Amino acid sequence: TQVKKDFLRARLIDILDSSPHRVIPPCSIYGLCGGCQYQHIDDMHQLKMKERQVQEIFQRIGHFDEIPMRPILGSRSGWAYRTRVDFHVRLIDNELKIGFVGKDSRTIVEVDQCPISTSGINQSLRELRDLMHSGKVQIPGWVRNFKFWDAIDGVQYILMNSRGDIDLQGI
Repeated sequence: TQVKKDFLRARLIDILDSSPHRVIPPCSIYGLCGGCQYQHIDDMHQLKMKERQVQEIFQRIGHFDEIPMRPILGSRSGWAYRTRVDFHVRLIDNELKIGFVGKDSRTIVEVDQCPISTSGINQSLRELRDLMHSGKVQIPGWVRNFKFWDAIDGVQYILMNSRGDIDLQGI
C-alpha cells in the first residue's frame, strides 16, 4: 500500500464476493501489461464507468455541474478495434523483447498478439518479430518503440525514439 497526498494505492489480496459485472479477461497478459485495466469488467459496465469518469473530469477540472452527454458507444466488433499501437523493444540479457510496458513501468511484457489490436497489426508484429529473430532485419540500437497503424492501404510502421522518426518500410 502507499499513501500519497491526492490518492491511495493498494494491492488486491483476495476477492470475497465477485461483482456481477466481473468477467474473465480474454487477454493472456492481462494484469501484467500496463494497458487495458478494465478487461475484467463486462463491456456494458465498462461503458457506464467511462461515461461517469468523463462526467467527473468535467466537474473536477471544468467546474461544470451537469454536462449533457450522449451515451459512450463501444466498438461494434467488441475486440480487434485498435488501429494504432505502440510496441516497445529492448535488448535484455542479449534477448530481444518486443511488447508492452508492464504495470511497473519498467519491464517489457512480451506479446504474441493483442486481442484489441486489428488482425493486420497482430500479423505484422509476428512477421517483424520473425524477421528480427532470424537476423534478416537488424534494428538500430537507439530504437525504443515501434508504432504500428492499420490504414486503408495496409499496416504502416515507424521506428521511434527521442531523436525522431525513421520509416521501417525500407528495412
